[in-house]
Amino acid sequence: MGDGRDVDTLLGFPRHARANVIPCPNQFSNPRCLPIKNRCNLLKMYGVLMSNCRQIADSKLSPVARSRDRVGGDAAQSADSGSSNWCGTPQFLIANPRLEPPVTHSKQSVATPSNSEFSHVFSSGFLRIPVLQSACSRRTGCNLPPRSNFRPEAGYSRELVLLGALLLVLLLAGFTAFASRMYHKTFHVLADQWFAQGDASFHAGNAAEALNDYRNALVYSPNNPQLQFHLARALAATGREEEAESYLVNLLSVSPGSGEINLELARSSARRKAGMAAALRYYHAAIYGEWDRDPLAMRWDVRRELCEYLLAQGTRIQVEPELIAMADNVPVTDIARQKIAGELLLRGQLWDRTLTVFRSVLAADPDDPEGLAGAGTAAFHLSEFPQAVEYLSRLSREKLADPQIAGMLEPSRQVIADDPFLGGLSKEEKAARTVRILALAESRAEQCASQSANQQGAPLADRAAGPDLQKLISQNAAMKSAWSERLLVRFPDRINDAMALAFQLESAADTCGPAQGPDLAIELLSQTRSGKNR
Repeated sequence: MGDGRDVDTLLGFPRHARANVIPCPNQFSNPRCLPIKNRCNLLKMYGVLMSNCRQIADSKLSPVARSRDRVGGDAAQSADSGSSNWCGTPQFLIANPRLEPPVTHSKQSVATPSNSEFSHVFSSGFLRIPVLQSACSRRTGCNLPPRSNFRPEAGYSRELVLLGALLLVLLLAGFTAFASRMYHKTFHVLADQWFAQGDASFHAGNAAEALNDYRNALVYSPNNPQLQFHLARALAATGREEEAESYLVNLLSVSPGSGEINLELARSSARRKAGMAAALRYYHAAIYGEWDRDPLAMRWDVRRELCEYLLAQGTRIQVEPELIAMADNVPVTDIARQKIAGELLLRGQLWDRTLTVFRSVLAADPDDPEGLAGAGTAAFHLSEFPQAVEYLSRLSREKLADPQIAGMLEPSRQVIADDPFLGGLSKEEKAARTVRILALAESRAEQCASQSANQQGAPLADRAAGPDLQKLISQNAAMKSAWSERLLVRFPDRINDAMALAFQLESAADTCGPAQGPDLAIELLSQTRSGKNR
């Protein structure tokens, strides 16, 4: 009951009769209680049975007894009657916790017992309810379930409800995760497709089309650093250096040690031709930066690019250490890189190292045309003319027809033919070569002096030859008799003085123009003696 009172107490049940009563407290306090619907049905049946009992009792009692309290009389008659329509022993009684009057669907009106009637009914100690013989009798027994096994007819336990809810939540979570994964996978696939298309366009030389493809890829993957990097490359290729640098600087702030990002920034600075210091800084950061694949090879390539940039800028002092470092980091077995290093060393005029590199190339292949040309060029500039002739003469006819190769081979041969200082020559040969060189130098000096005489009206600074040339010509004329071939054979020590005067004459005559042919051989021989190219 809501007020805490026992139903049995309210109904007046004795204690020995309460064992046959199934208590039904409020269903909200006991989950095993019958649902309200089922209780109402039992109470309705109870009302019908009570009505039947009341009619039977009225038919058996006397008129005087009928005037007594109907409920009390019905209870007494129920206790004394031995009719076969009554159950011998009461099986159970469903107590209405709220003491609601029973409701019946009978067409005739049925009187509802009052509280006083209930007191008379239950004064006898127990109540015998008439039921159908087939439903409940002593012979067949009552088939209702025992109290301990009583369960709701159409309900579910809280454990099953919680388990079902948990399974439903897990199912929804799995479906959501699957849908999210498929959504992101679709976006990644689209981004990869646009990126591949842009990469193909970029390598095909169409940077403008690649730029659009990269932008489309970034729509589906806006935070992808690889896409941003390639977009910056495409922007730089289309001349939009500032936009490219903005992307690259942002990427560099995230990955300051990236070799690729530093290299692109170095290239951008080099293209702008306004930040050589910045270009050098980024190039060095790329050389010593991090590379995902083959770091040694990538660093060597970056240093080679730096050397090419410095050679194009004409900064000889800055390029020499880079060239040396590049050449020293080339494996001897890597012939391709050896050739690249040799060519860059030739451009940097580091002749000794150039000759060393190309000799390594020729050691692997003695007939390599690039190795022969490189070694011959380095030997020529080192004034090692016999080696230059040896290397250059082994080239093919097509190579020998090159004006640059021919311009080194012929003077080298001329120097070898005129050099009086070669070992193994006789005194006569040395004297004859000295006299021939003096005559060539004197002829060129007199031609230059004649040209200078024609410019007497011009200022001294604009004249082809100055007073030094005239002085040298006069000195040569005074010593001609002492430097005859006969006296040079007799006094070989005079050859050095005669050759020194010949070199001075050639040097002074350079004011009239560069030496050609045999005169070039004399100048080359002069450089050999002075060691200018070493």
